[in-house]
Amino acid sequence: MDMKYLKYICLSIILMMTACIGNPGEEIDDNDPEPTIPDGFVLLPSANFFKADGNTMITFKVYSDKKDITEDARIYQDLSSGAVRMETPEFKTTEAGTYTFFATYKGQTSEKVLIVATTGDFPPLPSDPQPEKFNGFKHRLVATQFTGTGCGYCPNAISAIAKFKESEYADKMLFAASHSYNGDDPMYCDDASSLARRMSITAYPSVILNINPKNLLSSLSATGFYNYLVSGTEILLEEDAHCGISASVSKNANTINLSAKVKVGETGSYRIVAWLLEDGIKATQANQVGIAVGNIHNNALRSASMVDIAAGDYLGGKETVASGTEVEFRHEFNIDNVVNVDKCHVLVIVSRKTDEFRNHIADNAIDCPVDKSVAFEYDE
Repeated sequence: MDMKYLKYICLSIILMMTACIGNPGEEIDDNDPEPTIPDGFVLLPSANFFKADGNTMITFKVYSDKKDITEDARIYQDLSSGAVRMETPEFKTTEAGTYTFFATYKGQTSEKVLIVATTGDFPPLPSDPQPEKFNGFKHRLVATQFTGTGCGYCPNAISAIAKFKESEYADKMLFAASHSYNGDDPMYCDDASSLARRMSITAYPSVILNINPKNLLSSLSATGFYNYLVSGTEILLEEDAHCGISASVSKNANTINLSAKVKVGETGSYRIVAWLLEDGIKATQANQVGIAVGNIHNNALRSASMVDIAAGDYLGGKETVASGTEVEFRHEFNIDNVVNVDKCHVLVIVSRKTDEFRNHIADNAIDCPVDKSVAFEYDE
């Protein structure tokens, strides 16, 4: 494999170690800043997240060069069947999901705006230790293991990852396990299968760094996989992260809810995706290589927030986000497939589009367990 491609990579999925990477227990900051009105022609919602209870209302305003022209503009909801004009600048619903809107006025069309309707409560975010800082973010990479309990050669990759987690690079790489080999695997799920198809996985075990098919290695020995992880880490860390991520995760009766915030340090096109992972799942692992790996599986992909299974949604619903911007993101995970909610954690990945490739490349990632928080982290 040509290792030069490792420096530029498409967004990754991640499987993470059982401990929270970050600073749990940070002081919570409940003070939301006053919204600012940007220049140009824009559609602004009163909130980007709201409860799907049929009562909570989102109110839209349309501005042209900071002047309120809501009464004269037209606002549309963008549906799969086409755009539907709204009779009033207000929206409410009883259906959880993501909704898209845009406005028009005298030949102008605004950027699309995404709002998210949810059923549960979301945890508050931790305070930022350096709120004025938009650079020097702690940089973590991501790796995805494509595996299955019926794969006799998968212990090669499993043992390599275990060895890597004991190395000096352990805190530099996050991992996720996509169980997509055999349908009777208790960790097999639609999202894992979709991810394998998206990455064109045809051989097991396989490992991809930052979800770039150019950085796919398959059917190696345990030593080969380990060396690949080490060399990939060294090359990828030569480039700084252009964004930082903060998150909090909580459990409700039927869901696990994520609140996240992203600080953008360089203007560009960003996407965000969140993965619900679970540890401690007991299942017999086929083994044809004679390497002892046990039958307890961690970091199994259970569910994903997605428009794109790998890269996720545009950050803030916008194709371009300016430097110095903070953007919030929330997602509600269904836990029907989860065995033990208390052993779950959420991996949040932000990808960035570069000049080298058309696809978005993983820029930074964090991982946080249920009922914990991770504050923004900066290099010392």
